[in-house]
Amino acid sequence: MKWDIDSVEIKGFKSINASKISLGNVNVIIGPNGSGKSNFLEVFRMLRGIVRKSPNELFIDVAGGVDRILHLGSKNTKEISVTLKGAKKSFNCVLTPERGHFLKIFSKVIVHEESPSVSPIESIDDHYLEKRGYPFNGQHEDVLQTLLGFRIYQFNDTSHSSPIRTRSARVSDNEYLRDDGNNLASFLYLLKKKYPKSFSEILRVIRWIAPFFEDFHLEPEALDNDFIRLRWRHVGMDEIFDVSDFSDGTLRFICLAVALLQPEEKLPGLLLFDEPELGLHPHAIELLVGLMQSVGDQGRTKIITSTQSVPFANQFSYEDVIVVDRVENAASFRRLTREETESWLDEFRPGDAWMRNYFGGNP
Repeated sequence: MKWDIDSVEIKGFKSINASKISLGNVNVIIGPNGSGKSNFLEVFRMLRGIVRKSPNELFIDVAGGVDRILHLGSKNTKEISVTLKGAKKSFNCVLTPERGHFLKIFSKVIVHEESPSVSPIESIDDHYLEKRGYPFNGQHEDVLQTLLGFRIYQFNDTSHSSPIRTRSARVSDNEYLRDDGNNLASFLYLLKKKYPKSFSEILRVIRWIAPFFEDFHLEPEALDNDFIRLRWRHVGMDEIFDVSDFSDGTLRFICLAVALLQPEEKLPGLLLFDEPELGLHPHAIELLVGLMQSVGDQGRTKIITSTQSVPFANQFSYEDVIVVDRVENAASFRRLTREETESWLDEFRPGDAWMRNYFGGNP
């Protein structure tokens, strides 16, 4: 059950003072370093943490307290407000700080064709960890599941010391692909056993950018069946290779392909990617964009991705692009219009026009 989000309005969060962004099926956020691209993605992580009642995902203490979360600090901003609007419902969440902590978090679901249904979330206090259960009291399950399902994927750490290479995953850790991909082996094992069609499609796509790859070798550890490690087979060889034998780019692409090609019932209502093109070959970037467009255009889920890559941005149409600029110490988000693209539309792709500073999004 998915709730389709049409727009996002953010007030008072980090570099974002007040912005409202409409969402298409595929949304490509471009802008300079420090403009607010990552902060936009972090809003969804925060909302998921609130609904899950997970303090770690609120990252308030990690970020240095509320003065680092509120736009220009508590002297200038008194609360954070986020509103997600869909065709028939809106979800609003307000965080109000007191004594350096967010003590009150309230949410409401507004049904546009009916009377509003208000559902406060319990306050965060010393007993926060003891408070479990959802704040929706059995109502608006579609909104709840969408919020719980937000995935902000960033597979940048594929170094030799990264968890995805060094750790075996619990076989039971397969409900969803984790944000950093560290349970990739167990999630693929689930797909192989229960969703063979999706698993076969993943294999087919991986072979396009890694023709040496034949198949995954997915079996629980012989000495501990509770764990599984990612292993694979090389074309024309009997030896079984370890995840550590993949190159960074290949492993990163595998994670991205699995996230996009997982079965429909596993796909969240919104997939978010933070600079997914990093370390990928140009052909892999082209294939990645094709997967994003296919998933988004089919209406299987909405996709939001940030980028700093001209070749990546060039693969999309101008209608997909959201430009971020820093205006008066705040992030400003806007979509390109037909009028401002007319002068370059026939000559340049969006990334090339971006490099020529035709529409901003530059330092």
